[in-house]
Amino acid sequence: MEFPQITIARKAFLSGKTLRLEFRRKQLVKLADCLDDQKNRARICEAVHKDLKKCTFDGKTTSHFPFSEKKPCGVIAQNVCMSY
Repeated sequence: MEFPQITIARKAFLSGKTLRLEFRRKQLVKLADCLDDQKNRARICEAVHKDLKKCTFDGKTTSHFPFSEKKPCGVIAQNVCMSY
């Protein structure tokens, strides 16, 4: 069974689009924004509970280290472009 999202991601990868640093930086910024959103945090914790049977506290403290860090994806995104 093929999932449309996987097909789209595979095509983008094979096209070489993901090699560009600017593309990677933008994706990291989007991920940071997603993790900062309270609604998304709640949905992620709910999914961790369903999949791994972890309570909210465990989900936040063990599985979601980005929640406790101050925008790690944003920091990484800045460093990606500076490194090259």
